[in-house]
Amino acid sequence: MSGNVTLDGKPLQGGVLLFHPDASKGNTAHASCTGPVKDGTYNLVTRAVTKSDTGTGAPLGWYKVTLINDLPGMPIINVHNKYLQPGTTPVAIEIVDEPQPGDYDVELTTK
Repeated sequence: MSGNVTLDGKPLQGGVLLFHPDASKGNTAHASCTGPVKDGTYNLVTRAVTKSDTGTGAPLGWYKVTLINDLPGMPIINVHNKYLQPGTTPVAIEIVDEPQPGDYDVELTTK
């Protein structure tokens, strides 16, 4: 699964999106879902406890989406702090069987 990522309406040029299972909406998956961002797009990859649950995409369910914006060797991305922690991010995405175009797009802001 993939999507577009913008910062203040422009394609984001770096960082990594993290999809955190949202237990408050019934998602109790034990997986790490990450999507490195390049040229305003990301492709989600899941690493799970069992090899059969590891691969592209993510298990179905709701996720809170955060951004890692300060990896070594990468320029720091100036984004509002609310997007950096699962407890404060307003970005929530439901992974479904048949997504519509744009369902997995992420819009971030500096304010």
